[in-house]
Amino acid sequence: DLIKERVDQGLVDIGILLEPVDISKYNHLRIPLQEKWGIIVSKTNSLANKPYVKKEDLKELPLFLTNREIVQSEISNWLKGDVSLHSMFSYNFASAILPFIQDDQGAAITVEGAYQVLNQKISFMIIFNCSGSDICFIPFYPELSTNTVFIWKKYTRLSPVIDRFIKKVQEYLEKSRSLYEK
Repeated sequence: DLIKERVDQGLVDIGILLEPVDISKYNHLRIPLQEKWGIIVSKTNSLANKPYVKKEDLKELPLFLTNREIVQSEISNWLKGDVSLHSMFSYNFASAILPFIQDDQGAAITVEGAYQVLNQKISFMIIFNCSGSDICFIPFYPELSTNTVFIWKKYTRLSPVIDRFIKKVQEYLEKSRSLYEK
């Protein structure tokens, strides 16, 4: 929502958003990149060694959830009412709750990309390897994934540089799609 606000206010020209998101007032391109949803936990958490996390695993776990209502709704749909979310805290940026996760005070529901960014902040270890870091990402099972959208404001005159950049992104995506279709 912060990125959308900045695009709306003209503070930035373009943004990359994770779905679900309302993009009706933006020009957009769907990027063929999917993010897996799961939890970030401390390596001392009892779930840390599991290859994936199921709905049942979340029943008694204190959870940190994004404050984006549309995402909370998506997570609730995935849970299908089997689990009530015991949210301790909502967040805009996963980095704000990192100390709580490191202290094993709960788990953050987020996408794998957020874990990768957090893990880079605390360690220069290999991104997908939890060793050397005190947190790890565990994907949901059954899998829940989301798409990525590249946006810019409709009916706005863009600078020549931004306009050219958008055209290059479109060309790249068209080439990528044609390669996948062959």
